[in-house]
Amino acid sequence: MKNPFNSIVFIASFAMLVLFSSCGTVENIEVELTNPVMTNTGDQFTTVATIKNTSSEVQVLYSIDIGDLYTAGFMLMESVPNYTESMHIPFDNSTSYSYHTAIPAHGSIEVELTWQALKQGDFRDEFDFCINSDIEFLSVEQRTIVQ
Repeated sequence: MKNPFNSIVFIASFAMLVLFSSCGTVENIEVELTNPVMTNTGDQFTTVATIKNTSSEVQVLYSIDIGDLYTAGFMLMESVPNYTESMHIPFDNSTSYSYHTAIPAHGSIEVELTWQALKQGDFRDEFDFCINSDIEFLSVEQRTIVQ
């Protein structure tokens, strides 16, 4: 006899996979990330994200979700502008920083993230820029090597 609990877990897992892998398409947004490719243990550095809105309508940066494989090597020391809240998302293996900041029509905003390098290694993962909702995002891979 089949265990009905296994079916429920499978259906819930499948629903979450569909929800978080078939997110809406972000339109009229361009993201540029700048940051050093290499740094030293203990050093601080800043990642600058420039989010450009090419639309004639205001859009909103809901959050930036940063993959755990990247943040394993760093501590976020400061964000300008400040995020309103953060939370770890275990099923996505990321930490989400909420901003809810307007991006003006035909304008841009910058988010500066200041990090401290905690340990040696090659750290690489996705930065997801959630635009207009928590499920529509544009992904940019980021890599920093710590010596």
